[in-house]
Amino acid sequence: MVRKSTNLSRKVSFRQLGAVLGAIVRLLTLANSQAPSNALLDAIIPPDGEPPIMELDNTNWVILRKKLPWGEASAICDKKYFRLAKLGTREKAQELVDKIESISEKYTPEYDKKYMEIEFGMDRRYWIGLTDQIEDGKWYWTHDGSELTYDFWYPNQPDHKKATDNSREHCVTLWNPGYFHDTYNKHTFNDEECLNTNYAICDKMEETPTTNPDPSAAMPPPAPTAGPPPPATDPNPPPVPAPEPPPDPGSS
Repeated sequence: MVRKSTNLSRKVSFRQLGAVLGAIVRLLTLANSQAPSNALLDAIIPPDGEPPIMELDNTNWVILRKKLPWGEASAICDKKYFRLAKLGTREKAQELVDKIESISEKYTPEYDKKYMEIEFGMDRRYWIGLTDQIEDGKWYWTHDGSELTYDFWYPNQPDHKKATDNSREHCVTLWNPGYFHDTYNKHTFNDEECLNTNYAICDKMEETPTTNPDPSAAMPPPAPTAGPPPPATDPNPPPVPAPEPPPDPGSS
């Protein structure tokens, strides 16, 4: 009887140890993997195949809520809207990242237990219009060919990790591998294989650059300064006296 009790306690101990090791492995995998959590739920695609969208309030952005390769997402943005999102300044990138955070489910210890119940989690990835497919290592915005001029990369990115035998990471997503951390949990740039499938963000229209016009440009030119008024003329001037005749030389 004692022997059976000992065997039973050993089985329980091994089971507990296995559970602990499994939890540790899972945490390490989350910390080092680029894979999103299992809490993400992709949108239901209608029969016509058109991706549903979500417009970000008070912005020029719309989210394609269908996981697509980069090239297909770019083509849809070009056809239906304006382009795959261009974030020409760091301030513009930060604005979009903050907007994504505002619509996303915040991470909690229970987040991964929801199992495919959250569409917009903080670990959702989004294609943007940034690539180096023309010249390796030269990142440019696809619509106008302008170069990336600021750093918004996740640490140690871009790494051009070879995703398959014939492809490297030449397209860029907004991603958030640290979504479960308290201190570093916002989206940043990451290079990915272009054939991966992600949601995408389109610009709805071309934005007019904001400038500070010279206020004097819209003002009419100043009126010329008037000189002193001309002297008034008398309508009845006095008669001018006739000149005196010259003296007669014979009278002297």
